[in-house]
Amino acid sequence: MQRTNENHIEHDLERAIEVIIPSELVISDGCRDALNIINPSDLLVSSDSGASDLKQIDSIDRDYRKKLHLKTRIRELELKCAQLQKENQELREQAIRNEEFLAAVAHDLKSSLTGGLRIFEVLKKGISDATYRQLLDSLTDSHQSMLRTLWNILEAYRAKESSLLLRLEAVDVPELIRECSKQLASSIAINHIGLDLQLQTEMPPVLTDKQILARIITNLLDNAIKFSPEGSIVSVSAELEVEHLIIKVKDNGNGICALDQKQIFEKFWQSKRGPYSTMGTGLGLHLCKTLVEKLEGRVDCVSSLGRGTEFIVRLPLMVSL
Repeated sequence: MQRTNENHIEHDLERAIEVIIPSELVISDGCRDALNIINPSDLLVSSDSGASDLKQIDSIDRDYRKKLHLKTRIRELELKCAQLQKENQELREQAIRNEEFLAAVAHDLKSSLTGGLRIFEVLKKGISDATYRQLLDSLTDSHQSMLRTLWNILEAYRAKESSLLLRLEAVDVPELIRECSKQLASSIAINHIGLDLQLQTEMPPVLTDKQILARIITNLLDNAIKFSPEGSIVSVSAELEVEHLIIKVKDNGNGICALDQKQIFEKFWQSKRGPYSTMGTGLGLHLCKTLVEKLEGRVDCVSSLGRGTEFIVRLPLMVSL
């Protein structure tokens, strides 16, 4: 019976050691040597010997826990370091985009002002009526382009600072689209673009922010004109569908590749690929998306290379305040 009890005790001690020191634990040579000298049957020899060995096991347990804690802390620091490196890279990329943005703004404003000054010089010399009208169109387009750039910068800042408040009113959407088209008439004429308006007849007024909706339409139209070849058609449609207002703007330009479509709404982003890359602020489509979301809607891009691009805006008919 005594031998049986001793066997039970020996078995329990072995299990205790396995719990305290898992088999997969990597331990130092010193700790391993200490474990090698521990024989559960030896612990039964005397109380003094057992107490000494238990203290040794306790010491090994503490050593293991310290190493486990250290390993956990090292892992936490590694993750933190990786996160900081990622944030640092994002800051560097943002700084580069900011520099490119400022250069683009300076380029756009300089081009607009320079074009205007040249036209003024020509007007001083006296010209025919037809040429006079053409130059006035160019002058108007140049300064309207500059004004749109400044508006985009201002509204992008206001949207970022959450200071862009909604002012809801009943809006005649077809008439608003016609007004936006007239504002771009000079640009349309200079680029010899045809404009096809497909507007739902007898559309009831829509409760929305007129100024924000006008900015969305203008930016999409301006973008379509910019990327359309001379002599092509830009189409704009508007209709009510179930509980949404649907506005579509389509051009017949070179189209946008799938990779660029994933980035096209990013702030300051400009494509560097293909013949449709252009110098600009990279704010127009980003601001458009921001304003659409301000009206609790969404904007999607449907495009493929060589087949033009269509932007589809879906706005709920009722906007919650």
